[in-house]
Parts: sequence; structure tokens; C-alpha cells
Amino acid sequence: MSSPNWPISGYTLDQRPSAHPRQPDLTGNLPPWPGLREHQTNLIHKVFIMSLLSKLIPVCILLLLVPAASHGTSGNPPIEASYYLLEDPGQDLTIQQVRQRPVADWQPLVNLAPNFSFSNSRYWIKLELTNKGEEPRQLVLDLEQPLQDYIDAWYISSAGDVLDYWQTGDRRPAEARPLAYRGFAFPLQIPGHDARTLYLGLDTHDGLYDSLPLSLTSYLEFHNKRQIENLWFGFCYGAIVVLLLYNLIIGLVTRSGNFLSYSLYLAMFLLWNLPFRGYASYFSLPGGTWWNNAAVGVFSVCLFLTLNAFTLRFLQLTHNAPWLRKGLLLACGLMLYPLWLAIIGVYSTTFAVLIPIAMINMVLILLAATRLSLQGNRSARIFLLAWTLLILSAFAYYARVLDLLPSTWLTENALNIGSLVEMLVLALALADRIKQLERQQLEDKTSLIRRERELKEELQKQVDQQTRELREVNRRLAQDSVTDSLTGLLNRRTFLESLGNQLKHGNRTGCKTALIVLDIDHFKKVNDLYGHPEGDRVLQQVATLIRKHWQRTTDQLYRLGGEEFGIVVSKTPAAYLRDKLSSLSSSLSESLTGPAGERGLTVSAGVAIIPPDEQLSAEQVYSLADKALYESKVAGRNTCRFILPGQDSLTEAEVPADF
Repeated sequence: MSSPNWPISGYTLDQRPSAHPRQPDLTGNLPPWPGLREHQTNLIHKVFIMSLLSKLIPVCILLLLVPAASHGTSGNPPIEASYYLLEDPGQDLTIQQVRQRPVADWQPLVNLAPNFSFSNSRYWIKLELTNKGEEPRQLVLDLEQPLQDYIDAWYISSAGDVLDYWQTGDRRPAEARPLAYRGFAFPLQIPGHDARTLYLGLDTHDGLYDSLPLSLTSYLEFHNKRQIENLWFGFCYGAIVVLLLYNLIIGLVTRSGNFLSYSLYLAMFLLWNLPFRGYASYFSLPGGTWWNNAAVGVFSVCLFLTLNAFTLRFLQLTHNAPWLRKGLLLACGLMLYPLWLAIIGVYSTTFAVLIPIAMINMVLILLAATRLSLQGNRSARIFLLAWTLLILSAFAYYARVLDLLPSTWLTENALNIGSLVEMLVLALALADRIKQLERQQLEDKTSLIRRERELKEELQKQVDQQTRELREVNRRLAQDSVTDSLTGLLNRRTFLESLGNQLKHGNRTGCKTALIVLDIDHFKKVNDLYGHPEGDRVLQQVATLIRKHWQRTTDQLYRLGGEEFGIVVSKTPAAYLRDKLSSLSSSLSESLTGPAGERGLTVSAGVAIIPPDEQLSAEQVYSLADKALYESKVAGRNTCRFILPGQDSLTEAEVPADF
């Protein structure tokens, strides 16, 4: 289940009255300045804003600089954690059937913040944990999404016994949550030198998933992260409550519609954000699970309705842009439909309808502010400055909901951060306006402009740092997608495509292409007798020796799967290949050791040599090399066979010099 996240906005003071010259009365005394009451209100507002800024800016910068908790756990030796994903389109799999599904049906979960968006499938996540240390570990799997409808979790021992079973979710009572937390966290205890498996069954009310960030940490790290998170949200909500009460009081005293409409907007923001962020789950109300879900949709719509009311008054669209006023009123009318859907509990359709209307609504607001800004309207410029970043962050959030942008800490919290930044910008803008009314306070104006510039520079530094980190993550992901994690060689994912490209290049340049397929003899016995860790060590030894013998920049080295390796070379005569393979075989026999230190592990090889005039696909060439490898195995292993298209395989001794 997901929902859009809305920003908060600000307000403006009444327009400055026209200046009137003061004339002395009959007694010779000067009358009070026109608009003196407004000037006094502005002065009070300025003192409040500056006081709030003095506390708001340092806390915001501190919270933004707090590093996010990384996935994984601290301590030595580490916990090995593997995540897998299984889709259940029919929603009919039981936990017994899920546990019996073959490994091939499970897809590795590379992105630990999956976003299924609009989907009617049920999803299963399997987390395999291995504790290689002697001490037991207390872990917590944090599903940092408070709006996930249904979650079923089974914690399985290495013997296959069910250790714990939880049924929780946003549409289930808060008492069913494993830990008292706004999201869903599962305590996992794993003894030393043991393994555990956690199965998560995820389902929705009517087909709308939000992103599901997964974080595995120690209990202490989870506790510390929650403290920082509660500090962040507590500060946000505290600042909003203070602003709400302040503007409400000022609005009631001065009877200013700008203050009152802004106060109403802040109230809708709080009523929406509390259930959206999961904090409403702490309050036990009759029908609380239904109300928390309905409140997200209802107050999302009310948030936009109050936003439009504030915009119409602040920008005076009735007089300044009547056609944009009609557009916003039409958007308000259209939002009544998702409001009704939210009330009756049709959650998925509510946001499927609301999101495009909301995007159009924000575009209309930007058009109105931009148009009036170009006309020289100072209030519109203030409004545009305050809302541009806010609306951009809203679009970023909707793009994340629709799976157009990846789910990251920034996209998840963009609108909360954008709301605070928007408050700062708007507060500075209002202070600047007050400054214009108080001409003699030029020094304050200079100080505020300098502070704004410093904030922008600090924000730019953070953006630059996050951009660099994102590029590095993308580079690593790109490298990992084509590299075998165990051996460091290229993996099978790009093998056929690269081989096909090499064959085409050979056809164009008139050069022969050779594919060598190597297979470790009797490798299964190594795994069966000594275990997979020892088998992995043998695979790494073979990969290291292959790299030493094939060092040309044009040589392409692959691990094709299991104990099978592939080498693609070009512009190489058969005699050179034969010598290279002979040298590699000798090195393998001398260097390759078994788990107990014994020597004598060998490899078999099949070599397919493709002349440039042959039009064969990569699959066909691989089949030829595999055929030659098979015949090497049949011939007794620890040997090599060569093959040309349309011919029988040859032994090393039978290969002619011009082959």
C-alpha cells in the first residue's frame, strides 16, 4: 500500500498599504502612521521567524548529515545474508509449497528496496542467514514501510523447524507487531555456527504496494537508528505544530485569511502524515486499522483542497489569473471522486486517480506563480521560491510510487525534507518582505541574504556528495552485473553476446576466432567430500591460473557456470593454442591442490576454431566447443580436443600445423 507524500507551505502578509503623508492636526501633533497595526504585526512575525530559524537551521543540517544505517550487521565474523524473491501471481501458494520450491524459482533480490507498485500478485521474500562466528547474534530485520497491508513471517531453523511465526501488517492490529515500532521489525536470534531462514509473505488490500526497504542490523543499531528517526520526525512535527498554533493565533487576532488558510493546511498535513508515517498506529482507536488506512487517502485529498484554497487567496487568482483559478477549482471538483473512494476503502483506485490529478494540480500552481512572477508580482515571486523545490520533490515522490525512480532514502523522505526546506525558504522570504517594510533595518537584510546563500551552498555540497555516491553505486552495480563474484571473471550473462560480437569482428577482419571451454575433472567429488567452501577455493585457483596464461587485452575470460570456464581468443594459430593449453594443464596439475593439500586435480578442454568465412551463431560455436569437451571427457579426461565446423574433433597430436 502506498500513498503520495505532500509538502507544507506558507503564507503571506497582507499587502503593504500605500504610503500617505502625515499632516499635523489642529493641535500641531502628528497623527499615527497609516498601517501602524500591520507594521506591529510584521515586527512580531519577524521576531518569531528569526527565533524559529535560529533553532531550525542547525537541527536540519545535523539530521541531514546523520549517515543512514547500512544493510548488514557489524562485528566479526560477519553474518552472511542472502535475499531472494518469488512472485505468486495466483496468491495461492502455502508456506509449505513455498519452502519446497526449487532454487531456480527464486530470483536473487539485488535491490533491497523493491517496489512492486500496482500489482495483484503476492510476493515472497526469503532471507537466508548464516552465523560463522561462535557467539549467538541478536538481529533485527527492519521492513521500513509502515503502510504494507499484510505480512506473514516464518522463522525457520537449520533443521527445518518453525521457530517463530508472525501475522502483522498495516491492516492488522498494532498489537500483532513483533516490536513496538511505526514500521515492521522482526527480531531474529541466530546461534553461533548455525543458519536460519526467514520467509516473508507480502500481500495488499487491493493491489497497491509501496516500496519495501529492507535493513538487517543488530538490535543496538536498530535501536540507535530508531532514536535518530524519532528525533527527526519529532522535530518535524514539533515545528509544524508550533507554526500551526502561531499562525492560527495571528490569523484569529488579525482576521487574516492567509494565516487561517495556512493553519488549516498545516493541520491537514499533520492529520495525513501521522498515519502515512505509521505513527498513528500507536493510538488504539475503535476500528483503528480501517481508520489509519482511510485517513491516508482522505487527508491526502484534504491536503490538496486546503493547498488550493491557500493558493487562490495568496496569489489573488480571482483578479490576477481567472483561468488558472478555474483550473484549480476544477481540480478540486475532480478530487471529490478519490475522496469518496478513500472513504469507502478502495485504496488502490484512490491513488491511481489522485496521483495524476495531483500532478496536474501542482503544474497549475507553478504556472500561476510563474506567470504572476513574470508580471512583477512580488508575492508571486515569494510563492514561487517557496514552492518550486517542494513541487519538484513531490514529482520525485510520485515517480518513485510509479517505479519511475529508484527507492532511496532521498526519494522516501524527499517531501519531509522538502517541506522543512520549503518552510525555511518561505520564512526567509517573509522576513525579507518584513525587511522591506522596515527600511531602517538594512543590516538584518544583509544577514538574511548571507544566511540564505550559506544554506544554498551547504545544500549544493550535499547534492554534489550524494551525486558522487550515486555514480559510484551505479558503477559498482554495472560491474557486478557482468562479473562472477567468486572468481572475478566475466559471468555467463554477457558470454553469448560478447562471443557473437567477436565472431562478427572476425568475419569483417578475416581473423579466426577460437572458443576454449574448460571443465575441472571430478569436481563434484570435491564438493561432496569436502563441502562447497573448499570447492569455491578450487574454482578460485583455476581462475587465477587462467588469468596468468591468458593476459592479452583481447582475451575474454569467463566462468560459464559451476566448474566450467570459457576463453574467447582471436588472431591465434592452433599451435599457439595447443602450447598455451599444454602449459595451462601443466600448471594446473602442479598448482591445483585439493582440500587436504593433495595435488593432481586436472581439467579437460574443448576448443572450437572458427574460420572467418563461417557464418555461425554464438550458440552454435558454444555447442561445437562443448562437443569437443565432451569427447575429451569420454577419452579419459585431462586432455584436450580441437574441432572445426563440419569436422570431427582432433587430439592435440592430430592438429596440423596450419589448423
